[in-house]
Amino acid sequence: MSTQDSINVEEYVEEYTDICNDRSYKLLQVEYEKCKQEIHNLKRRLELNEVMLREAQEANELLERSLEGRILEKEQIIFKDKEKYRILTKDYENIISNLEKKLTQQAQQIEELRQNANQCIKTECNTIKDQSTNLSLETDNISLKNHVDELLSILREEKGKNEHAEKMIEELKTRCDNYEYYTQNIKEELHEKDQTLEEIRAELILKRAEVASLQMDATCNSLFAEVEDRRQNIMSKMNVLREKYIELKRIYKSQTAELKMLKAERVATFRKWENDTNHISTENEELIQKYKNRISDLESKLKCEIKKNDSRQLDRSDTSFGYFQSLLDTKKKETDELRTKVEDFYTKFLIQEETKLTITKQLNYWRSKALSLEAQMCAAQTELKMDLVNHGEHKILEDFIDVTQKSNSDSTEINEKQSTDRQGLQNSAQSLPLNNSVKIKHTSCSIKNLEDYENHNEQTDKENSNQNNCVKFKILKSKKSCKFEDNQNANNNTNKIFNKLLHSMENIAIEESKNLSNIDNEKYPIVHISN
Repeated sequence: MSTQDSINVEEYVEEYTDICNDRSYKLLQVEYEKCKQEIHNLKRRLELNEVMLREAQEANELLERSLEGRILEKEQIIFKDKEKYRILTKDYENIISNLEKKLTQQAQQIEELRQNANQCIKTECNTIKDQSTNLSLETDNISLKNHVDELLSILREEKGKNEHAEKMIEELKTRCDNYEYYTQNIKEELHEKDQTLEEIRAELILKRAEVASLQMDATCNSLFAEVEDRRQNIMSKMNVLREKYIELKRIYKSQTAELKMLKAERVATFRKWENDTNHISTENEELIQKYKNRISDLESKLKCEIKKNDSRQLDRSDTSFGYFQSLLDTKKKETDELRTKVEDFYTKFLIQEETKLTITKQLNYWRSKALSLEAQMCAAQTELKMDLVNHGEHKILEDFIDVTQKSNSDSTEINEKQSTDRQGLQNSAQSLPLNNSVKIKHTSCSIKNLEDYENHNEQTDKENSNQNNCVKFKILKSKKSCKFEDNQNANNNTNKIFNKLLHSMENIAIEESKNLSNIDNEKYPIVHISN
């Protein structure tokens, strides 16, 4: 009976070991196929990440080149505007000096005319009996005096207008100085940002070198602790990237608000320009009307003078009033000379009004040009800021791609190590010698359960491990590592966050391209007023 029991137990043990070996082999085969699939997926992801990195680097280089070209163009435009402004200021200064000289000369001439008029009034002949002629001369003198007073008041007004024009020129000079200071500040900010970009690039190079060295170094610690540390680093970097993304969103909102303000300023400047053009057209019409009135007055005066000359020729037939007539002729000659001088003054005054109009036109033109330059400067600043924002977004994408590459490389290392361990187990199981005799000691105890049988086998294996040609069998059970699952979950979470970030970045890029296209369609008008 004992021999039959031992034979039955041996058969049972052999059948049980065969079943366990088949199950473990099937489980290992399934896990091996899963690992193969994961390795294939990871390779595809690596290739995609490398392609994205190359595209991001090419886009970064193109943006840097375009930024440098724009900076050079802006500097050339600023230099040309400075030279034009310097030449125009010199011209305006020369015009103002000439006008001041003319005003002083006219004031001297008016004073001389007043003195002559006073002398004429004092030295009037008391022997003239013809009261009608005296009354006509007095009325002429009074009208001339009134005309001279009017001319003096007009000269004062002209002086006030010239002073106002000088003030406007000074204001324009101060504005130009402010623009120069503003451009210098922008250049300094660009230089600082270039320095920060260079520092960040150096840090990126160092970080990549550190990552490469870490990948090359053999890991001495356990796999799961290393993966946990790297997961924590990835999460911290994700938080930093999230903060940067929020900052970029805030900058984008501020830039959109600035664009709205610039559009409102552009509308206001356009309205001012329309008002200035209307004012200039009305002034031109008034000046033409004044010229027409002056021509009609001169024609009427000519007709009166012709009639007077005809009447004088008729009156000269009387010889009794020859002496008085000669005195009257001298006085009339003097009054005619005064009239001609007054008319000359009036024509000069009209010419001064015309020059004043041209100066106001030029002032309005330069005011509108200064406003358009302001708008162009603001637009250039917004474009530079948008370029910097795009550059920052590309940088964030590069950092995030580096982080995902690190996490993928970590997961590939873990999978490779696990696959090597499993392959080693399979090779060791297959390379066992078949000729070796399997020795199993039996005790007199009865085997009631499979668990008791396993414990009994472990004890017997420990006892027989010192003997030769003995093989120790263990029932392998597939155990899932919690840390590996956590790492897989972390990788899945990072992939989800990366997809969300990419989606949001694409939306922001689309909105920015729309805004830039609107800006290109609604460019600020440069007003040119013809002299």
